[in-house]
Amino acid sequence: MGDKQYFIKDDYRPNLVQATYDATDYRFYWNEKRIKESSIYQYHVYENCRWLILKYGFEHILDVGCGPAFKTKELIVPLVKAVTLMDQPSIAKIAKSVIPTARFVATNLESTETKLGKLFDLIICADVLEHIVDPDPCMQMIRRHIQPSGIVVLSTVERDILHGTHNCTPTNQMHVREWNRDEFSKYIKSHNFEILQQKLLPQGKISAMKFRVMQCVPHWMRKKELSSCQMVVCRLA
Repeated sequence: MGDKQYFIKDDYRPNLVQATYDATDYRFYWNEKRIKESSIYQYHVYENCRWLILKYGFEHILDVGCGPAFKTKELIVPLVKAVTLMDQPSIAKIAKSVIPTARFVATNLESTETKLGKLFDLIICADVLEHIVDPDPCMQMIRRHIQPSGIVVLSTVERDILHGTHNCTPTNQMHVREWNRDEFSKYIKSHNFEILQQKLLPQGKISAMKFRVMQCVPHWMRKKELSSCQMVVCRLA
């Protein structure tokens, strides 16, 4: 186990063809289907961020890999003073139209040395790290921009639940690599974060009633799509 594997098991074979960064407006990655689906996937991650904002009174939020920012607009913007959005240039026009009051920072998260000139109370990075060939610069950028008392929320797919414990390569060609819970927690801790909470959520949006019922069922008894998104809440160690 080592840095090149990002704490993923040694026989795992990542997909090292970076297929997600798009510096143009030609919508290679952000096509109409993906834009539409972005309002559904990781919905409950943002819902959890909403409760953190209400609990701690957070005011300044950074959404890393924000996409079209539909969930940010619905769940985050009404509660805070300022939102900063960060993603690749190809989504800038759409994200700015969705949240005109937000600051948008166009960047390549794999090589960014971005300095935003401020620290944030809450940083969200929802299902982004699995798309990046080298996620370390993104994690380092997050660490540089979180308040000492701030909270970071990270999410990614849970490989073992989604594909089984013997899976050794991403089945989603837009994913470079996928972690299980133990590997992901080790990777986050390697960047000097303390994990406050790690839990399993649905990949997509489900009704409030179904979500309450799901929480009463052990994760191993659920359909995999109901518990294959892992969310980690952490802070500076």
